[in-house]
Amino acid sequence: MVGVYQKLQRSWVLVVHSQPPMTSSLKTAIRTFGCKNVVTVKTFDEGLTSLSLRSYGYIFFEARGVRPESVAFAESALKASPGAILIGLCEPADIDQLFRMLRVGVAGFIAIPCTAETLEETLIAATKGLELPEELKEYSDRNEIFVALIVKHLDALAASLKDARQAKSSWQGSLGATCRRAFLDSVSLATQFYRGSKEELGAAIGEACVEQAKLIDERRPKTRLGKLRKELAESRAEKKPSEL
Repeated sequence: MVGVYQKLQRSWVLVVHSQPPMTSSLKTAIRTFGCKNVVTVKTFDEGLTSLSLRSYGYIFFEARGVRPESVAFAESALKASPGAILIGLCEPADIDQLFRMLRVGVAGFIAIPCTAETLEETLIAATKGLELPEELKEYSDRNEIFVALIVKHLDALAASLKDARQAKSSWQGSLGATCRRAFLDSVSLATQFYRGSKEELGAAIGEACVEQAKLIDERRPKTRLGKLRKELAESRAEKKPSEL
């Protein structure tokens, strides 16, 4: 959390919300984290004007109902302040709508009204962030995106474990910790946004691993995970369709 406090203390924060009481309470809460530079406005137009005057580190904006104008504002805000962390202030909304905002580049959401603890948790998660890689944004189905994201970070995690074994060093170093956090974050996102049960998500991840194993060439797989995938894929290939 220290890094988040430091970033907040150095950053300008913009709050865009149409209800003054909500804006006031959020501004007070943000200042408890040591941030003195908080600007509040009521409309998206005012927000864009403020963005044209200075760069912001954090932007809280009204995303109630995830209206088209909310999405347009998020896109414009990221263009005006490319490094900004956007957090949507919303009431419980349709998961597809929230996912649309995630694809735009919003780093997190806070269901309002919120507690200080919820704000802190959201700030930590949003600051550390888990952006969708550009290549994954090409998927049309959000289930495919999150399965691919988990498999991607699972591969990186397996590779970091192998490197630690070969170097006879502690896996809990910066790379290992980063890979572990990225993997856990991808799983957390998937459990929130996956269309289906956790069991269906697990099955989809398994199938994706098997399919990826088919792309492994004849050389020896590089990690234990790769070996397991290849063995499973070969075992399935040997079975008759009726046995699967």
